[in-house]
Amino acid sequence: MPAAFQQLVEAGRIAEQHLRDVCDMEFTVQNDQLFVLEVRQGKRTPIANLRFALQFLAEGKIGPQDVLRRVAPTDIAAWLMPVITNASALRLLGSGLPACAGLATGTVAFQVSEVLESNDKGIPAILFRKETSMEDIPGIIRAQGVLTTRGGVSSHAAQDSRKLNKPCVTSYSPKRHLAENYGDIRSLFRSGSWITINGHTGEVFEGRAKCKTQIWHDYSELVALAEIVARAVATGNAPRDAVGQVWRMNDFFLHAAPLTRGSIGKKSVSRSSFTSFEQPSDECLDRIQQSLTPLAREERRNYGEILLSVMDSQFRILSAALGVGNHPQYFRPLWNPKQSVHRKNDDEGTQLVGMEFFGLNRRVARLVDVATITILLELDVRGEGSEWFLDFTNPAGESLVAGSESVRAYRLLINDAEVRHDDVPLLYDSLRRREYRWRIFDQNGTTHGEVVNALAGWASKKSVDDRALPLCYELGLIRNRKLTLAGESLLGKLHRKKQYEFTKANRTPRRSHQNA
Repeated sequence: MPAAFQQLVEAGRIAEQHLRDVCDMEFTVQNDQLFVLEVRQGKRTPIANLRFALQFLAEGKIGPQDVLRRVAPTDIAAWLMPVITNASALRLLGSGLPACAGLATGTVAFQVSEVLESNDKGIPAILFRKETSMEDIPGIIRAQGVLTTRGGVSSHAAQDSRKLNKPCVTSYSPKRHLAENYGDIRSLFRSGSWITINGHTGEVFEGRAKCKTQIWHDYSELVALAEIVARAVATGNAPRDAVGQVWRMNDFFLHAAPLTRGSIGKKSVSRSSFTSFEQPSDECLDRIQQSLTPLAREERRNYGEILLSVMDSQFRILSAALGVGNHPQYFRPLWNPKQSVHRKNDDEGTQLVGMEFFGLNRRVARLVDVATITILLELDVRGEGSEWFLDFTNPAGESLVAGSESVRAYRLLINDAEVRHDDVPLLYDSLRRREYRWRIFDQNGTTHGEVVNALAGWASKKSVDDRALPLCYELGLIRNRKLTLAGESLLGKLHRKKQYEFTKANRTPRRSHQNA
């Protein structure tokens, strides 16, 4: 066998060198001769995925851009899961399906009322049900986690928990000797007794866990990844096919932006009248849907990250500039997304979501040439818990509560001009880099205010600042001796109708994919 073993080592080296990745190999040995049956990329946990990528980088087998392609924001989240520090004090009761990652410890609550009662006393609770329904949402919101004896990773409990970022274990079953001694699984627990659930592994423990929150600075691997991300952002070398996730990771490392999106415990409310918009007809929504660009499966993660991060970054920038709660001054939904859901069945469907940011160049100096950003999305939705819906909290205008992140088709417009599909990653990267390298005012010896004044003077045919006026042409604020849409916005002259004006009603999709 020593000869066959040496052959196996050499075959593994060749396969790893060719695939530039960790490999799984199936082989057999006959008469001391190795026969390789199959070689494929090896499966790995999110934590191992980052370690492997950094090891291959250190060995010179891959470059920094390859690392950025291979590591996803969800991999970082796996490193930062809280850890149990008193594992010896807990007793394993059984396991189920890990439906939403995270650790939760609390007292057992069989009813929503018990969760609310425990919360009122300052005692954390875990909601334990056979399966959940819409009536359980208030309990899920207030609970530390959710445990069910039925359902899978796409059940209502799982979807609602992921939307609310609550640890969840479904299809729980006790260890064999416990199951033999207890006819009813629920009799294993007493209401008010302490349990701990691990939504990452599906394990359920008896006892109160002590959890330690992880910090990314404590891990050399994450520090190294943060450096790779920062260099890619600073030099503009983020790979185009991963630019969305690179900026998502950068926002986490630099701004502590969440790695996962989810609602903050809000519920959908049904209304027939709206402040920010007039609901378009079903026929108009159908035309909008037909105008969207479908995404190939291999594009969905990158483009989905880009499109949703455009939304996230604008909210972050504008709320910092104007204060939280002032979104009606710069944002509006274009229709009620709840009225654009098309379902195949209870667990599968699509939803059309539209939003518009306006007056951007009046409020953010580095976006002086960007008046409006319009985002139209078609998303895959599972249960009702993954649907987007309107938030009516602010009487001045509605906002959107995000749901599913699975983008299947889209349309992106800047200043009402459509961005070509292949240009989307480059445009997004250039706009985001302005946050760190925007020097056009310094290079032209002027300021945002002086540009506004020069543009206003030109529009009113008064004397203008000779330094700023050429920049107005360069930035596209004036064209053919007229104010452009960006110019009108900068002077506060841009007014939108409440009903979204779909201008290319007869347009057909620009491309299609068989695997879209």
